[in-house]
Amino acid sequence: MMKILVFSDSHGAIQPMLDAIQDHKPDLVLHLGDYTSDCTAVLRTFPEIALKSVRGNCDVFAKEPETALFTVKDIRFFITHGHRYRVKTTLDAALNAAHFSEARVLAFGHTHRPLLMEKDGLLVVNPGSAAGKKYAVLEVEHGRVTGQLCSLN
Repeated sequence: MMKILVFSDSHGAIQPMLDAIQDHKPDLVLHLGDYTSDCTAVLRTFPEIALKSVRGNCDVFAKEPETALFTVKDIRFFITHGHRYRVKTTLDAALNAAHFSEARVLAFGHTHRPLLMEKDGLLVVNPGSAAGKKYAVLEVEHGRVTGQLCSLN
């Protein structure tokens, strides 16, 4: 089984991400933008963990791409911050982008509102704001992916 922690919108709140990583010991961490610079502290603390990130609307000078498409154990992921897809008003554009990328997981942030749903075979996840101590845990095993929304107290 592969465990993936998903964060977004950390806005300088690094400790909640470090605590969640310590608790779950994931194989991969995803950061969906807005202060991708916070990933530096994550990698410094957990250099052995793989990390992928995309830039958000607050990451003006970041080097990360706006979207990323990759495969984990035969599961294709489409990740984005979501602002370019106007996810605060509708998910249609992001769902279309994921569909045409042949993704099985769409992960986005930007709204600061946690969301986990399945739509037409696509797992859609927004971890909420890491600054608000919200995150998501995805597990990939035997060609399936499951998700759970989490919160630190």
